Amino acid sequence: MNCDDCRELFYEYLDNELDDMVRQRVERHLGECRVCRAEWQEITEALASYRNFVTTVSPGRDLTEDVLANLSGQERRQATVSFLFLGVAFMGILMFVGMCILLPLVYPILRVGLDLAINNLLPIPAIMLMAFPAAKTASLILLGLALLLMTWATRRAILY
Repeated sequence: MNCDDCRELFYEYLDNELDDMVRQRVERHLGECRVCRAEWQEITEALASYRNFVTTVSPGRDLTEDVLANLSGQERRQATVSFLFLGVAFMGILMFVGMCILLPLVYPILRVGLDLAINNLLPIPAIMLMAFPAAKTASLILLGLALLLMTWATRRAILY
């Protein structure tokens, strides 16, 4: 093992992420090469000095529940609305970027498929709804129920 290879593996060696064979090769090189050994010693001394100044803080298991329990109803609603708004904004940005990247590549295929659908397949549901008025009524009822469910879920998320 040369010095460059050994230096590349220092931090993996430090984190015990090397398999036994590679770890033994690094240890053997550190035993033989005084330049790499000096560099390794600098790294370990620096890390030891950092550990004296930095303490690890880990949140408790019930941190989220404690924070939410201490929030008033208004603050909780604002937090929920903010979270929903950020989620929708993130998804919108993600969709916009995805469309900007993919649409020029997929547009020719979509155009042919759209022409096929408009000319051949699109009239079929309209013909079915005109021929069977019960299907038309049932589809309007299902649409109305879906809108009611979405309204209820949105109000529940915002107000509670």
